[in-house]
Amino acid sequence: MAWFVGAYAIVPKVAWSPADEMLLLEEARTADGFSGWEVPFQTSLHPHDQRWFLNNLARNERLVVTLIPGVMQRLGNDPLFGLASSDGEGRRRAIEFARTAQRTILATNRILGRRAVQAVEIHSAPGGGRASVPHFAESLAEIGGWDWGGAELLVEHCDAHVLGQPSAKGFLDLQGELDAISAVNVREGHRFGVILNWARSAIEGRDASTPLAHIGAARSQGLLRGFMFSGCSASPISRGGRGPTFTYLRSQPTTVTRNLPRPD
Repeated sequence: MAWFVGAYAIVPKVAWSPADEMLLLEEARTADGFSGWEVPFQTSLHPHDQRWFLNNLARNERLVVTLIPGVMQRLGNDPLFGLASSDGEGRRRAIEFARTAQRTILATNRILGRRAVQAVEIHSAPGGGRASVPHFAESLAEIGGWDWGGAELLVEHCDAHVLGQPSAKGFLDLQGELDAISAVNVREGHRFGVILNWARSAIEGRDASTPLAHIGAARSQGLLRGFMFSGCSASPISRGGRGPTFTYLRSQPTTVTRNLPRPD
């Protein structure tokens, strides 16, 4: 089984230290089954220095590129942005963003001299009931026809929009995503799959059993390609002055040492 580590989530957004991140990378590499990194895309593959990151990749390490940081950054100023947007202009802006990511991925493979990017995680934004399954399918059909350098295209399911329930993302529900993927795969001959995320599914259902139900649904349609292990709060907490919300949790910045515990 191949493991990819989303180490970017615990790299400080300010006061970045290449030396400290290098220690983090070295420690993560000791995990049994380690294969590579989940990396964020906003405008590049590293929040601080893409060249530094690529120069410090081991020869056999692979990448899974997630577009969610760039999606959420754009949604902050453009609530109609998204591949599933019912607004034509918002959907077009999201397709242009995906094109930028695709070009970066091809350039990364050329720089490294190999097919380094194994998969790309895309999302059914926007939230708040502004997304639709037919529009998402249209976007998948278009971007699925591009050259992604051999990378597999995976829809990462985020918590769905549920009436009367505050959401962290509020994108399409899983069945809607599965329907869009299945239709496009059959009609266009594409090979989209689904990747699930424990915390995002648990946030949606307010229940630790929801990720298991989502696994069953994706497997039943032959579309499950991966699973992200992550954490979330069991009760509403306050973050950023926004009041109590159910939210995805990230580790807090800390001093990096060489004596970090090995994962069990």
